[in-house]
Amino acid sequence: MDCFVGGQTGALKGINLREKNFSNLTSIKDLNPKKDEVTAMIWSKANQLEVLTAHLDRQLKVFDYDKLLQSSLFSVEDGTGPIKGVHLTPEDKIFTCVESGTLSAYTRTGEKELSFEVGPRITTMRGSNELKRLVTGGTKNLIKTWDMETGKMIWSSRNVHLDKLQLEVPVFCVDAQFNPKSEMIVEASKVHELRVYDPRTQRRPVKRINFMDCPITAMSFCNRENHVIAANAIGEMALFDLRSRVNPVYKYKGQAGSIRSISAHETEPYVASCGIDRFVRVHEVNTRKLEYKIYCKTRMNKILMSTSLSILKKEEEINWEDIKKEAVSDEEDDDEDDDDEEEAVDEKKNGSDQDDDDDEEDEDEEEEDEDEEEEEEEDEEEEDDDSDDDVIVEQEVPAKKRKRN
Repeated sequence: MDCFVGGQTGALKGINLREKNFSNLTSIKDLNPKKDEVTAMIWSKANQLEVLTAHLDRQLKVFDYDKLLQSSLFSVEDGTGPIKGVHLTPEDKIFTCVESGTLSAYTRTGEKELSFEVGPRITTMRGSNELKRLVTGGTKNLIKTWDMETGKMIWSSRNVHLDKLQLEVPVFCVDAQFNPKSEMIVEASKVHELRVYDPRTQRRPVKRINFMDCPITAMSFCNRENHVIAANAIGEMALFDLRSRVNPVYKYKGQAGSIRSISAHETEPYVASCGIDRFVRVHEVNTRKLEYKIYCKTRMNKILMSTSLSILKKEEEINWEDIKKEAVSDEEDDDEDDDDEEEAVDEKKNGSDQDDDDDEEDEDEEEEDEDEEEEEEEDEEEEDDDSDDDVIVEQEVPAKKRKRN
């Protein structure tokens, strides 16, 4: 599968871009949207064959694509409210953060190893295994970074300066992510702003980027360094350069309605998006072209794009050296086959010539035999004629004598 999608009904769907269709990976008959809605989703393994999902009833489930089986891990009991973020470490430690602000660390068996408070009204929690840090943010809750091992706060941001009316700018964090190539943090807010933080220098944002006049709802880094793709509540999606003053760089068309989740490929220029219009769309990052559009029959909350896309295997699987070797071997085999065919044809010709000669000899012998038989028959006929003449003469003589008398 190229993409995995989690819906508001709790359904988990797989998207195949080459065939341009989707399939339900779990049973949809017994789903209850009030309990099974997907609120968070991440990869459960590095090979991207397992998906870890968090549901509205605070259950954590793992779907194994090889076995096509979804199994329940455990239920989060700390705090209140739905799970707003999940992070998995290479040591199989699972971090969860609920809406009330309780961040906990569990093993895969459900044993709690760590728990601490990060503030109320949480809307997002992300992690970085390279930095071994977590970032949290929410409504009236400024973004902060935390140490994974100790649970202590490392850095806390400050709100931006007052607006033109000398009023405080509301804090509405929607998403916050670490830059994969640095320690910088990018925040998406409901006040239609992208904010770039550098925890090494200051607490306030080092850059603020406005995006229209609607709340930003989703964000993702892409294959282009220091570039972010963000979308808002009216279906507008655009590419932003975090170093440039001219933004947005590109805008991607085709969406309708609020976009809930974006997932871009790490190395290839493709980005997938989903939302309340029930469509999964895949755009080409550089050309802005809408490559794929697939209807999934349900509103979707989360999407993950795999690094091994089926649409990329056409070029990767072609090995020109092997093809050349096969072509050379085929030519040699053809030459050998041609030589064998020529030899067989020559043998057939020689055999046919010998057969013709034998047939001619047989015909000559038959003709000679026929000639001899004809000569013998002629001789016999001549002898018979001579004998008949003698008899006739002998019979005619007495008749003449009678006439004389």
